Amino acid sequence: MTFRNCRKAMVFHQDSVSSHTSKQTLQFLKKEKVNLIDRDEWMPKSPDAVPMDFGIW
Repeated sequence: MTFRNCRKAMVFHQDSVSSHTSKQTLQFLKKEKVNLIDRDEWMPKSPDAVPMDFGIW
């Protein structure tokens, strides 16, 4: 299975950092047909569903 075929089943979830929500980033993701979770669909304060905004060392 190629990456293009595999990614049809994936959903990309990112936080609302300005670099992730910039017009340029969103245009790129749309052009590449990346499936995104809309902000309205996020489960707030759910640690198993919301990406971490910090690193673990």
